[in-house]
Amino acid sequence: INGIYAGRARNSDTRNIRKPKLRIAATTREDFALLPPYCIAQLKPSWSKPGEPERWRANIPKAFPHLHHYCAALHSLRQAQGIYGKDNESVMVRTSMLRSSVLNNIGYMEKQTDPSSKLFPHIYTTKAEAYLMLDQAGEAFEYFNKAIAADRKFTKPYALMADYYAKNNNKKEARKILEEGLKHSPKSKQLNRRLDKLPKK
Repeated sequence: INGIYAGRARNSDTRNIRKPKLRIAATTREDFALLPPYCIAQLKPSWSKPGEPERWRANIPKAFPHLHHYCAALHSLRQAQGIYGKDNESVMVRTSMLRSSVLNNIGYMEKQTDPSSKLFPHIYTTKAEAYLMLDQAGEAFEYFNKAIAADRKFTKPYALMADYYAKNNNKKEARKILEEGLKHSPKSKQLNRRLDKLPKK
């Protein structure tokens, strides 16, 4: 079928449309394109650029053997973020992906990988994102703060905490978080951009 109606069911009957298959791990080149480059280097070394597996193994030696767990968590988080429905089935599928794949895989990383690995600020932030999606803000902020404690120059947790406060109409706290992050990364575009959007003091 061509044209603007391509992909639509006839007579607006959507009951028989097959929903996209959700996968708990990346399997295609399109999947890997949405993940950090170390994922394809570890999981599909033949698909990565020459020398990439060796470079990442040297760069994050403590985490590299276990990366398939973190990459599965990242992939599942992205898939869960793409499930927008508020109906019971959508909520159930989204919650299942967040708990069974994202949180479980990151729990494995926390147990099996040395916490001094430079990857841990990212791991903690991913776990915090999953908790936010599960409406567990307390747990989310615990892990955002763990990420910051591991690397105060890592800007993503500051940005996501500020987004949460701004969304909940607490602009004062959002500003406070952004200003704290900018003390450590004053040239951060994502923090400065968010700060510029907030009302002036």
